[in-house]
Amino acid sequence: MSTKELYRVPDVMALLSSGHTVTVVSNNSETAIRAFIQSRDIADLFDGVVGRTRARYDDLKPTPYLLHRALGERGARPAESFLIGDSLTDIQAARAAGVAAVAFANKADKQRSFAAAGPDALILAMSELAAAA
Repeated sequence: MSTKELYRVPDVMALLSSGHTVTVVSNNSETAIRAFIQSRDIADLFDGVVGRTRARYDDLKPTPYLLHRALGERGARPAESFLIGDSLTDIQAARAAGVAAVAFANKADKQRSFAAAGPDALILAMSELAAAA
């Protein structure tokens, strides 16, 4: 889930109520993400935050490094996990990590390019998230 979508608390709550845990995995700074969710008093909704902690380009999506870190820190299995992403690099990282890819086409022009990338699910609104999961 992108950091700009974290404020959609009802959608996160729908995932949580369906038995999922939610971890933020982002190319953004981990410190900045934590500050963002804490400033909005929603940190307790997330099982964890995994983001950029060092200046290494090869840590960032589309490489699976951040996803592998998130899976390892949570003891999660790739086959039981999925990444919600709003970029092609998110879909590529999910594939590389062996997790399902849910493409969030938050802009009209993304729908075609995401569909061509072959995600496991394609959503047009975050409200569709729980059903896609």
